[in-house]
Amino acid sequence: MKKKKLSKPKQKITTLETLRAYLGIQRDVDNWDGIVIPESYGADWTETCGWASVLIEKTEKTSRRSMFSGGFSIGDKTTATLMGVLQPILYLTNSQGIKSAKGYDLYVVSSSDYLVKGLKQNNPLWHSKMANNRELWIAIYAAKRRGLVIHPHLVPKDKLRLQSLALEVAQDMQAGQGSYRPSLQIDLDRITPDKVNISEEEA
Repeated sequence: MKKKKLSKPKQKITTLETLRAYLGIQRDVDNWDGIVIPESYGADWTETCGWASVLIEKTEKTSRRSMFSGGFSIGDKTTATLMGVLQPILYLTNSQGIKSAKGYDLYVVSSSDYLVKGLKQNNPLWHSKMANNRELWIAIYAAKRRGLVIHPHLVPKDKLRLQSLALEVAQDMQAGQGSYRPSLQIDLDRITPDKVNISEEEA
């Protein structure tokens, strides 16, 4: 008997059931272990940036949700986008461990064409030749060697409610970067003043 597929929702995805349907994951089929939805906020290496991602793990009887977030006082949006995937991967491979002999099926849902195209690459030479974020791409590829099976999906921006939530957290992370107590800034300026003419420094 053919298993009935869930129909893909046309409206914004707001539940785990409609998300699974959108990804083509059938309820009674054991073909997924986790879903991660990353978002980032920022521009280039002249500004602060933030990232956040939601990880949904399938447990024995239920699902478990975790939020990951962070930011850089100086960072790039593409770097932040990769961190939104790499941090949950580090959690899965180091904290949880990939115990299944068949590997760990992780669905990555993102509106970033840069991220999804890169995740589809399985050639280590491609990763090693990347001009930008090479180290992060190599780290993600290394996780695949430990049994992680990544299923990347490109989705329109704001298709998922979890995308919107992750973006709001990423914006909060970005807003909190680069600010610290005034007394620390005074000490920093005293010890290493900015824009000092090196030729005039005392020996």
